[in-house]
Amino acid sequence: MKKILACALVLSLGAGSCRKLLVEDNKDQMPVSQLTIKGNKTELSISKGQTPSIVLVNGFASPFTTWQKVYQQLPENTSVFTYNRAGVGASADVTGSRDALTIAREMKTILEYCSVQPPYVLVAHSMGGIYARIFYQLYPNLVKGIVLVDGTHERQLDSLLSQLPPGDRELARAEMKAINDSVVATLPAGSLKEEFKANFITNYEQIKSFPPITGIPVYVITSTKETPETPGFVVNIQKALHQEWAAQAGSKGKFVETSKSGHYIQLEEPLLVKQGIQWVLNK
Repeated sequence: MKKILACALVLSLGAGSCRKLLVEDNKDQMPVSQLTIKGNKTELSISKGQTPSIVLVNGFASPFTTWQKVYQQLPENTSVFTYNRAGVGASADVTGSRDALTIAREMKTILEYCSVQPPYVLVAHSMGGIYARIFYQLYPNLVKGIVLVDGTHERQLDSLLSQLPPGDRELARAEMKAINDSVVATLPAGSLKEEFKANFITNYEQIKSFPPITGIPVYVITSTKETPETPGFVVNIQKALHQEWAAQAGSKGKFVETSKSGHYIQLEEPLLVKQGIQWVLNK
């Protein structure tokens, strides 16, 4: 059971979102701006160009510089937008809940304030995948398609618990909650703490209330690289769940896997992400 609980904690954190991220410096740095939007300082990167606009959605606690290598792959005349959510980088903390519905609505407000023109291709990593999918459910007419980069699946913890004998599942769930609560207690007050609190249960419940995405192109990229944090049985669970996303989209869905990259595919194999974006644009 300890192994299951350890893997559950990794999944609730976003499969490695707390590791140190290194992004190389070079001449093609993403442009960086700071704007005050509805009274809140927001750090963002925007390049105006042709639509559809590419909107890069970060995972939990990850800065938008994790997309830099993907940005470098895109044509210069492409409209590209991304921002650091509250509490990340130079973006200020905000008050209130930081659940997925709140963040999806906030993203729409920021896109409109920055005059980023739809339709959007949402390219989302880790927990950002839930934010992107809820954004589509709320504003379907604004979205051309979605690229999910090792996205968080709302049933991944349920699937992990199914590996335990039935009698142990509720005990494991209670222990997982206790572990999660202990992590929350160590986090300083602020937006990241509130976002983490929603990560584990609330966001999963919110996305489960919506139907599968079937009306737009959905390109799914999954890491099948085994690590101490994501052993083989976890990789297999995530792969099966990610395949569902593509299958639910029918002819508009495509599933791609890689064993060369870990969770941050956009850093290790940015060309895979570019190919996914191009596939969606061509559909």
